[in-house]
Amino acid sequence: MRGLALVAVLWSAPAAAEPAYSLSADVDARLGMSSIYPRLVVTGARRSWDRLQLGVNLGVGSSPGLFETHQSGEVGIWLYPSRSIDLLLGWRIGHAYLYDTHGPASLSVHSAIVETFATMELHLGPVELRVTPLLITGYRTGAWLLLIGPQIGVAKWL
Repeated sequence: MRGLALVAVLWSAPAAAEPAYSLSADVDARLGMSSIYPRLVVTGARRSWDRLQLGVNLGVGSSPGLFETHQSGEVGIWLYPSRSIDLLLGWRIGHAYLYDTHGPASLSVHSAIVETFATMELHLGPVELRVTPLLITGYRTGAWLLLIGPQIGVAKWL
């Protein structure tokens, strides 16, 4: 019941008067059972009704023996817990390409990608600091591969 009350308060809080479009760049660390690698992600998004976000997400990551690229669509809901912090809860669904040369043979895989996230956006003046404490990423190629990790970046509202 307390959770519903919190959601009601966050939903009814006055929305920030932000411009409708944003461009963000984030870096994250993908942590899995067999690989750890950094990834750069760029997102272009549109906020509608000060609550709904729709976006396009492009990313690339690599480490010795591993290369990953992905493209995904993003949908999220903005909540406003305070004047200086906005909270984005969302999902990304798309396509990923993984190329792995660990072991005796190389492996090239196309997979579906599903991510869930809760991103805090801190107002710092002309740019926003974006912090995602835990980004959960699932790759589906017949079996699921789950990777987790934090993400940090900056956003500019246009």
